[in-house]
Amino acid sequence: MKTLSFAACLILCSSRSLAQASPPPSPEGYSYTPSVGEAPPVVEHEEEHRRTGSVWVLRGASFAGSGTAAQECDGEACPNSLEKTKYGEVASYALGMDWLYSSSRNFRIGLGLGLIPDLAVEESGERFELGTVVSADLVLEGVFDLSKKTALTLRGHVGMSVLVPSGDLESAASAQSDACFNLEQNSGVTCESKPGPYLGVQAGVGPGLLLDLGKLGLRLDLELQLYSFRTLEVKWAGSESALRFSGVRPMLLAGIEL
Repeated sequence: MKTLSFAACLILCSSRSLAQASPPPSPEGYSYTPSVGEAPPVVEHEEEHRRTGSVWVLRGASFAGSGTAAQECDGEACPNSLEKTKYGEVASYALGMDWLYSSSRNFRIGLGLGLIPDLAVEESGERFELGTVVSADLVLEGVFDLSKKTALTLRGHVGMSVLVPSGDLESAASAQSDACFNLEQNSGVTCESKPGPYLGVQAGVGPGLLLDLGKLGLRLDLELQLYSFRTLEVKWAGSESALRFSGVRPMLLAGIEL
């Protein structure tokens, strides 16, 4: 028993001596990393870009359609038969600008302006220049996501246009005015002709692709457009006649959204 007590006393005394001799650990070189849970998942906010608010769309187009030039006449002085001639449009270009407001994420409504600087038709190898076309439209457009950066568009429009005659059509209008004046002078018949500009209507629809590049969007569209112009209008002896140009033009359009 004395031996065990002596051994226990020796161990206890040694532990106290070590505790007094050993300095506390230095804070230097010591680091503590608190235990934390998993980081919250990163939420990717969907970029709205031009899907809210309003945008400007600037586009250029190439086209070459076809149509019919038809004589119209109403009254007793009209001829028994009226001519109708088919023609092809001379390939040309157009410029357009739309302002579109997003009433929802997938629907836009707005106004569009268009310009065809030089419209001409061709029949049996002969070119006939019509003039310059300025148009204004009501535009409706659906936008449907294909991916985060790409969307399918479906654009429709309808509106009025003005054809400012030049070239051959202007010459024909001038000759008609002279003939009307001569008719009044020689026969006393009241005659009134309209040298232009001439009013028309148009409507179109087509799909497209919208590529979102952040502050800028790229567009590529296909469109099928219907149009009609009533030209060379003249009234005489209680009758009225005109020459109507109407047709269909496929269009390829490319542009940007701002």
